[in-house]
Amino acid sequence: MTEHSRASSTGSSTGRAGGASAADRTRSEDSRDPYDSHDSGDSVSDPLKPLDPSSGHGTTPAAWSLVVIVLVGFVVWGIGMVTGPNWLVVWIGVGLVPVGMLVGLVLSKAGYGSTPH
Repeated sequence: MTEHSRASSTGSSTGRAGGASAADRTRSEDSRDPYDSHDSGDSVSDPLKPLDPSSGHGTTPAAWSLVVIVLVGFVVWGIGMVTGPNWLVVWIGVGLVPVGMLVGLVLSKAGYGSTPH
């Protein structure tokens, strides 16, 4: 059954050829894809859209470098503690943490971080 004939059979035609009833319009608005970038609605922001680096939400190369290096340092430290403890591996992991912080600071100063507000 077509939309027009369905609207006619329920008595809720809008008077336009092929027009949708109010219920059909509401149903289509509710079924919008919130991640559709072509959607004109502004009620749901796109979580996959990159944030503006000046927003300070850690979306910069400096922030990612810092986090990855520090995380690797903690993992290496943990492996060193579990395997003995193997003090050489522990101190390598401990040494990676300030290195990661220094890399993040240097990259931020070089312009790869967020701008202050």
